[in-house]
Amino acid sequence: MNPVVIANAMITRLKVDSTLWLTSAWLAPLLGGSWSNRGPSASFVFPYLVITVGIEGDNAFQGLGGAYNATVAVYDEETGGLGRLETLVDRIIGDAVLASGNRATPTFGFHNHTLDLATNTLGSKSSKLTLAGCEIGPDNERVTRASLTFTGIVSSTAVNQ
Repeated sequence: MNPVVIANAMITRLKVDSTLWLTSAWLAPLLGGSWSNRGPSASFVFPYLVITVGIEGDNAFQGLGGAYNATVAVYDEETGGLGRLETLVDRIIGDAVLASGNRATPTFGFHNHTLDLATNTLGSKSSKLTLAGCEIGPDNERVTRASLTFTGIVSSTAVNQ
């Protein structure tokens, strides 16, 4: 039930996509990289994305668990048009619907992907992520923001059960 574990797993998933990440650097579609807070504090490099995660606990004696929302917000300069945002939104959603309907396992992206939470202290597991919604609009007078929200369920079973 640790939202940091989910955010880190999402960043790891993004780095599997060789269109966005190579060896140790973000590539042209996502030059500003990935953040799990408001964004880079120094000079901004566009486009970049920010991941936020919220969990609604549904705790029981058998362990911890609950539904979660993970929002990926992508920011780009207004002067760049919408082309880079379109590319990034496609990569973030993924190719599950292209493979064989929306239940296929994607080779990239988050829709219908089961996050790997293997390296967490609580032993949490995640369900498959589902795209719940998306929007695009101005963040300020010079930046456009596209937001995608994915839902999932995270759970940890007590070892004494």
